[in-house]
Amino acid sequence: WHSYALLNYKFFEYGEKTKVNYAINSIEGFTKSICIGGKNMSKILQDLLLLLNIWFQVGMEESIDKLMNEKIDIISLDSWFMIIPQLLARINVVNPYIRKTLTSLLKKIGLKNPRILTYPLTVLQNSKSKMRAEAVSLILKEIKQEHEQLFKECELIINELNRCALCLNEEWIETIEESSKLFFQKKDMKNSVIILAIRDKDKLNLTCNNNSKFDVAKFALWPNKLG
Repeated sequence: WHSYALLNYKFFEYGEKTKVNYAINSIEGFTKSICIGGKNMSKILQDLLLLLNIWFQVGMEESIDKLMNEKIDIISLDSWFMIIPQLLARINVVNPYIRKTLTSLLKKIGLKNPRILTYPLTVLQNSKSKMRAEAVSLILKEIKQEHEQLFKECELIINELNRCALCLNEEWIETIEESSKLFFQKKDMKNSVIILAIRDKDKLNLTCNNNSKFDVAKFALWPNKLG
């Protein structure tokens, strides 16, 4: 089945008109190969990664989406554990078919083994990407109901690690970079100032060059003046 799937995958890569047909054959082959892969972890991993590549390329097709939903239930969740980083990397995928199926898969993984997703999902929920943060919230909503205490403890640890690891200068450098992108690339002066103004608003003064003080409270009034 592995060889059959690989052959169809090669045709899938170079085919145009029959791309979806080769994708269906590849998905069928890789699924059977994964299910009977036994203890050959490297082979199962290769099959999963190729299956994932097909899914994210043509998963917007209704026939592929239906097939993937069927195969996800067939493949053991223990196998999906091996490619969690790859799944999380696509969590903000734009296509609604792929996003819905991916979200469903991650929910199943999280409900079976919450510890494997607790840390990465807790980190991702603070993502600056709105689409990514919303996708994570959908997944976490159901998992947190079953394992609320676990996520609370994880959030506490992550917040403390961030507080210890990130110094104020690093936070400001990152914020200034975001602000400059808005100002120079999108010509959005107002929001570029707002980002700077709300940065660390609980600390009203930032020491600059160990001599002068920058008053964030006064700077926070700038967006209103620009409005």
